Order: sequence, then C-alpha cells, then structure tokens
Amino acid sequence: GVLFFLKKNRATFEEEVRKEIPNFRIFGYSSTGQAVEQPNSYPSYGPITYCSPATDYIVGLDLYNDAIEGPIIRKAEATAQVLAAPPFELRGLQTTFKLGTTTYMPLYETNGSYTVLHSPHYVGCIVTVFLFHPLLAAVLQDLSLRGTDVFLFDVDARNASAST
Repeated sequence: GVLFFLKKNRATFEEEVRKEIPNFRIFGYSSTGQAVEQPNSYPSYGPITYCSPATDYIVGLDLYNDAIEGPIIRKAEATAQVLAAPPFELRGLQTTFKLGTTTYMPLYETNGSYTVLHSPHYVGCIVTVFLFHPLLAAVLQDLSLRGTDVFLFDVDARNASAST
C-alpha cells in the first residue's frame, strides 16, 4: 500500500481523492478493533490511498495516527530507515489468520521527484504487509515435517526479557 502524509485541509484532500475513489474517507481503528471516523483535530494524517491487491476496507486507514503503527511510521520518517512493526493482529481482515507485521519505507520529495533519501519534504511511506500464516505455509509446503515440531522465536523479545 501507499500512505501519503497529509498536512493540508482534510476535507479538500478527501474531496480530491473521491474523484478517483468515490467512497473514500479517512478512518482509524478503536482499541476494540472497530473502524471509526478520525477526528478533524489532528494536525496531520497518513491515510492509505492505494492498495494492491485492491482491498476497499483498508483504503483511507490513517496509519500515521494509529496507536500501533503510527510510532513506527514517525520513526521511519525521522530516520529515513525502512522499519518493521513488531508482530500484531492485523485489523480489518476477513480471515481467521491475522497475525503479521508491516514494513514502512519512507518517501521524500526532492526537486520534484520521490526519493528514499532523507529530506525535509516527507511525503509518505510504502507499506508492505506480511501475514504469517500464508507466508509460513508457502515456505513449509514442500517439507516433510511429520514428527517434527517447528518453533518460531522473536529474538528481540527474547533479548528484551533476558535483560530485565
């Protein structure tokens, strides 16, 4: 997906996008996972404006102000680094298997072109979503694992708990 950083008038932006995506609106998720209208009081927004494959339920999601993904996006913006979220349950999916992660590659504008090189003109992120179940199913499909246990470890979590 593509997330565009928005500092201009929200209503004007939504109206412009509706020319291409008729039902576009900027929204977020509540703490219970329900889609909710984002308040007009935020100084900036980062809604998804493109998603492939096309998934209407995610277009308009304001990741920049999201409690889970927002801090990582803002860090990617500040550092010009590609960053990944820790594993979390992806919201809005129509599947039973929702555990995954997302990566964020910040984009900047320099001399009228988009670049990944840090500049004062942040324009948004390219967001990549990884669902663990289909990813692992594809990796393990040709392996004979009868009688074998497979364990996955989050090395960062293990190191964090060892230091406490």
